[in-house]
Amino acid sequence: MKSVRQQGIALVSVMAAIAIITAILSAMSYKQHIDIGIQGYAIQKNKAILSVLSVENLAMAMILNQDEDDDSKQYDYYDESWATPVEDLEFDGSKVKFIIFDAQAQFNVNNLNIRGNNRRHAIEILRNIFASLNLGDNKIYSEVANWLRPDGDIKSKDRLYLADSDYFDKYRFSNAPMVSINELRLMVSLREREGLEDILVQANDYMSFLPTIDELVKINVNTANDEMLQSVVKYFGSAEQFITISAGRPYANINSFCRLMKKNRNVCSRFFDVKSSYFYVHSLIDIGDNKVYAKSLLMISKDDTKVMLRELKVI
Repeated sequence: MKSVRQQGIALVSVMAAIAIITAILSAMSYKQHIDIGIQGYAIQKNKAILSVLSVENLAMAMILNQDEDDDSKQYDYYDESWATPVEDLEFDGSKVKFIIFDAQAQFNVNNLNIRGNNRRHAIEILRNIFASLNLGDNKIYSEVANWLRPDGDIKSKDRLYLADSDYFDKYRFSNAPMVSINELRLMVSLREREGLEDILVQANDYMSFLPTIDELVKINVNTANDEMLQSVVKYFGSAEQFITISAGRPYANINSFCRLMKKNRNVCSRFFDVKSSYFYVHSLIDIGDNKVYAKSLLMISKDDTKVMLRELKVI
């Protein structure tokens, strides 16, 4: 017959074994729960990506079909069907709504990354925009202009030094086109500026950051807002000469717009147009308990269509 002491040790051993088994089972259950959660997240992520791809293809078709429906109309304007918000779509169980904006409704800041005489005009236009945003001091716009200076435009007095130093690669890296308005936060003259967040929100209506590929991206005068256009046309003459299109009268061709300019009329058509190639698509996707916001940049022409940029964010 076992002693009380032996029975106690046996009981402790059994309890310890039970505790270990319980811990193992709990760990296995937790891991299984995590695996299920990861699989569920992966499924939702894939659904979101597929929904965004479907929206992008639909947006491209809407814009291209608009052009095919009326070959005689050579301008883009917000009275066209592509500019109408689309809601209550469903893709594979996801609820989707989206809206298309003309990305050329603002001044493309990356036009400053173009070599040649057009760069000088682009800098002056940007200076007028900054002045409209109460950022008129020369330090700010000149810093942006220097940030976007093309490699070929390095001043001759600096060329020899830069070529023989480690600084050259850093200089080349910083002198690249901007992708987002958030890059303005890196500017020394803006970093500590009071009310910077409000300035950036307002600047979104004035500036875009589109790829240039060695040629200017023009402002569509039919889709640009009046305040932004008023600031830009100051470089081309008195803003009082500018006739607003807010009454719903888009310009059929760019010459009818440029004739209103008092000066620099010969460069007007280099920076303005009535047709666009770049469009933003903003999408909101409901997947289960999650909402996903997506922003896509489309490049569209009769010869080619591309997705230049895609951002997804869970909100």
